[in-house]
Amino acid sequence: MKTTDFTEHPEVYRIVRDLKNEGINNKQFSDVLDENNNQYVEVVQEGGGVLGVALIGYTYVLEQMGLRFFSLAGTSAGSINALLLASFGDISQPKSDKLIQVLANKDLYDFVDGDNDAREFIEALVEQAKILKLAWKGMQVIDNITNDLGLNPGDDFLKWLSGILEQNGIKTTADLYNSFGKVPAGLKIRTGVNKTTDGLQPRFAVITADLSTETKVEFPRMRELYWENADEVNP
Repeated sequence: MKTTDFTEHPEVYRIVRDLKNEGINNKQFSDVLDENNNQYVEVVQEGGGVLGVALIGYTYVLEQMGLRFFSLAGTSAGSINALLLASFGDISQPKSDKLIQVLANKDLYDFVDGDNDAREFIEALVEQAKILKLAWKGMQVIDNITNDLGLNPGDDFLKWLSGILEQNGIKTTADLYNSFGKVPAGLKIRTGVNKTTDGLQPRFAVITADLSTETKVEFPRMRELYWENADEVNP
């Protein structure tokens, strides 16, 4: 699959065209602009499993409307999309094309990296197997859930995500801050707004939960509560 299979798809083209015909790209969404009149916004993306894939299309359309992501945050699937967008560097440039390419080059079934019992159970679910077979396969993965706390260890996902970050020069949290934390040159405040760009700083946040303490956690801001050399931890 190629990026253009999505970006040049007739339905995607129609959506972008119709939005521009409605003048959405000329509406005011932010007081922060650049010299090309791109508007800078803060985007928070929610979770929801496969919704993470849909979010890629959503951010693509936002960029087509002239919006750029000054700050990014997310939880669950939304945090994956947010982290990848943040890793692609220059805030002033559109990034969803890169994100689409990353997804197009990945067989998502690779993420099913549990043992044979786990794979067969997931296959039975996907294929909507009969109840007897599904129950039998379900019994075979009880030990995965009780002993391993899940069907898949997530090693393939971790390797995949870390590899993308490394390709973009990010091996540590400090690298992420240095890359995403740069304010684009030429930012300005919309005429008539009595503010300045002084103090503007991109922010990145992943929202998760600490099950041990039953508290909400924000990374990387709270990273020092969990790691001694927090800036050296891979995001």
